[in-house]
Amino acid sequence: MTALTLTVLLAGVSLAYASLSRRKALQPARIARRIYRER
Repeated sequence: MTALTLTVLLAGVSLAYASLSRRKALQPARIARRIYRER
């Protein structure tokens, strides 16, 4: 494996992890909004 393929793989993994972390971070906000609307 060359350094180029390693960097591409790392970039893909980092992007996937960022998208997952964003989704997990947005879920509590959505739940809080629903509770606030219900009140």
